[in-house]
Amino acid sequence: MLEYLALPPIQRGFLALLTAGIAFPLIGVFVIRLNLITLRFMLMHGALLGSALAMGLQISPLLGSLVVNLLLIFILIAVTRRGDIPTGYATTFLMVVSIALAVIVIYKAGVPAKDALSILWGNIYAVRGTELAINSGVGAAILLFILFLRRRLTAVLFNYEVAATSGIPAETYRRIILIGTGITIAISMRLVGALLLDSLVLLPAVSSLLVAGSTGAMFLVSSLVGLFSALAGFILSLWFDIPVSAGVTLTSALVFGIMILIKHFRSSL
Repeated sequence: MLEYLALPPIQRGFLALLTAGIAFPLIGVFVIRLNLITLRFMLMHGALLGSALAMGLQISPLLGSLVVNLLLIFILIAVTRRGDIPTGYATTFLMVVSIALAVIVIYKAGVPAKDALSILWGNIYAVRGTELAINSGVGAAILLFILFLRRRLTAVLFNYEVAATSGIPAETYRRIILIGTGITIAISMRLVGALLLDSLVLLPAVSSLLVAGSTGAMFLVSSLVGLFSALAGFILSLWFDIPVSAGVTLTSALVFGIMILIKHFRSSL
């Protein structure tokens, strides 16, 4: 195992996974508490479209996914600004359009389907130095955003309407959260793939909801669960020669099961 860790691709993948494990579950807390579940489906399809475009243009798939996801977020914000169109309706429409465009790009640009669809399972060992830097920068930005605005964000998560009427720029924070979610989903798909993305972003957040008694504790527990899942999943992948995404998912699912038992034990006391 130590010999594997001496290889630069594995080192980059390990660092990227640890950073994602610490920071990305924090975005998952926002997704769960603000009821943005449908948003992730739109962003997953957007990342597929961006990856297909990038392969057709022979540029970084991560760059393509980031650009398309940010474009979708800006369109979503513009469309739902007045509140006439529910966010769920808009995300469903953009999701369907994204997958249709992805199929067209794959067909017209001659992109091999297996290469375009490789984003479904991800590959942390293909992470480049620039992608690692982007991953680390995004993780640090998420942590700083929460640390400096924790009290206001707590109010927004507790009751969005009350927070907005009390002078907190709730809509501004919501837009920042949407942008952060778009970036996080794009990077997560690069690391563990679309099929197992929830194990890194959502499952640690759901686990924290089961045991945390406050918003601050929710952020802390989700980050710790994400870090443990990333570290243990990585070790399992090297030890048993399985995909990293599978190792992370199994570990995250195990922690979720333990949290359920803890919640059940507390309620029975």
